[in-house]
Amino acid sequence: ANSSYSQGNYQFVVLIDMADWGLQNWNMQMIYSAVTILQQYYPERLSKALLVNTPWIFNATWAIIKGWLNPRTASKVCFIGQEDT
Repeated sequence: ANSSYSQGNYQFVVLIDMADWGLQNWNMQMIYSAVTILQQYYPERLSKALLVNTPWIFNATWAIIKGWLNPRTASKVCFIGQEDT
């Protein structure tokens, strides 16, 4: 067994394809709960969060979510558009 894994010294990468994201997916209470839980119970586990194909309307949502995040965590979020793939 990997000793760093057994001690909890590991990180993960999140990849989210947001091509079909819209206002119908905007459940801010659920997003806030997820952000709170992840930051409280899994601090520094996030290596990178890659959001692919984010629609322009997500900018307003991101402005709200970013305010809930620790600045170090927010800096790990990367937006990848079709021109980047």
